[in-house]
Amino acid sequence: MNDLPNFAAWSNKNLADFAVEAYLKMQEQQDYIMQLQGDFKDAMVELRKLTSNRLDVGNSIPPTLTKGGPSR
Repeated sequence: MNDLPNFAAWSNKNLADFAVEAYLKMQEQQDYIMQLQGDFKDAMVELRKLTSNRLDVGNSIPPTLTKGGPSR
């Protein structure tokens, strides 16, 4: 990382202000990640409903799509 700030040269107040800003930004990002995870979970529930309906009418869909993905 060539653009790393010289934190050693910062005043204590600047460091504290930066830390507060960084913490608040991380909290916002965590909230956004949780929202996206919820949206993904909801989408997977709907996908499973759709794929199970297709299985009922005889279309062949790999079971990995209806059981949460491939096993490892």
